[in-house]
Amino acid sequence: MPDEYILDPTVQNVKLEAGKTARLLFSNERKPGLELIKLDSQTLSPLAGAELRATKAENNELVGEYVTQVNGRVFIPNLEPGVYVVEETKAPDGYVLDPQ
Repeated sequence: MPDEYILDPTVQNVKLEAGKTARLLFSNERKPGLELIKLDSQTLSPLAGAELRATKAENNELVGEYVTQVNGRVFIPNLEPGVYVVEETKAPDGYVLDPQ
């Protein structure tokens, strides 16, 4: 199974009979993704160059460090379901980092 899908844990039983075909259907869901958007607080214009760090909340494991693109966005695909912490580590040039 491709890494971007969550394994379906459902166990299915099937009874096979001579001369008949049985069919089982297993459904998988894509792993969730996270979109981060950085905007100017006054103009709401997208900001490139903000540095962000994402970690798993349960164990502080680093997911990755990212820099916003010209559209102010970063997309992190294929995450395991759970709780994540995202913090801005460096503001774009000409801006100050919000201490919160």
